[in-house]
Amino acid sequence: MEYVKGVFDEIAPFYDMMNRVMTWGLVKSWRKFVLTQSGLKTGGKALDVCTGTGELAFLLAERVGMTGEVVGLDLSEKMLDIAREKKQLQIEKGAVLSQVSFLTGDALILPFAEDCFDCVTTGFALRNVTDISLAVREMFRVAKNGGRVVCLEISEPSNPLLKAGFKMYFYQIIPLLGRFVDRGRKILGRDPAYTWLAQSLREFPQGEDLARIFREAGLKEVRYFPLSGGVVTVHVGVKAE
Repeated sequence: MEYVKGVFDEIAPFYDMMNRVMTWGLVKSWRKFVLTQSGLKTGGKALDVCTGTGELAFLLAERVGMTGEVVGLDLSEKMLDIAREKKQLQIEKGAVLSQVSFLTGDALILPFAEDCFDCVTTGFALRNVTDISLAVREMFRVAKNGGRVVCLEISEPSNPLLKAGFKMYFYQIIPLLGRFVDRGRKILGRDPAYTWLAQSLREFPQGEDLARIFREAGLKEVRYFPLSGGVVTVHVGVKAE
């Protein structure tokens, strides 16, 4: 856990820029798709787990409106500092964001009671937790009955040609791009940030494997949607009796 925290503390100032560069700007459309699967309505309550710099949390806030509530939780205080700075900048420009709050916390021990949220989301983070099944169970636990758990994550395309190109880009080019940020510095004696972030996908359960983890956690009506040729996938499950 300390290593993961160190990785995101290291890259926090450059995280948003690198996301835009590495995804060729597609990240915005992927997050908007998450909103379409959230089931959130005005007045709803949402939790964004591993919120990072808060990009998805702010979109959720637009969906629930001023009568709703959004909590963004993350292990990295430096990422949350940036999220809070963004919130303050938007407030200074006239936005009303009193429904958004940011909290330091661990995805494996969510500091909330059962049945709190209409939707629990996570974006580009589930592959970075030390126990994926436990993280999904925790998201299930804090979701309300009828609420949804939605995960946006990098994935390998199924098409052989796309897969080959993706692997070259993700496992070789992205670590090189990341050198402009992490400078090749090891963290706690381990891989530099963007080397590890790329490698973390290798063992991550994808497609039906992640869907099975959703079902084992108790989620129903589990579906998943490959986007942009399968370079990311959105998994969705419903908490139902």
